[in-house]
Amino acid sequence: TDEETRLERVSVEKSKMVYHLTLVHFTSWSMPYLKLKSLLYNDLKSQICNDKDAQMLLKKGVSIVYSYSDKDAKPIGSFTFDAKTCGLKTNLEKLKNLLQLNKK
Repeated sequence: TDEETRLERVSVEKSKMVYHLTLVHFTSWSMPYLKLKSLLYNDLKSQICNDKDAQMLLKKGVSIVYSYSDKDAKPIGSFTFDAKTCGLKTNLEKLKNLLQLNKK
């Protein structure tokens, strides 16, 4: 988080780890989803895909979600990152591949 972003909470929803964030100085009309995406998506992706702890979660089939709301608690949008986003295979996919190789 920074001076523009406040982490409200982290929740787990099935196989998703969700970071609920508030943009403390913006409203949904001043920071529409496409603008938010153009500003944050690539940096978030880079951080997640290069973080060893995040990679461990992704490989286990967990998705990491950043969910943004405006200063009035109105949803703006979210970004979901999974193993495919980072060019990784989940442990389950690796196991399936091994089993297929053993069948041949």
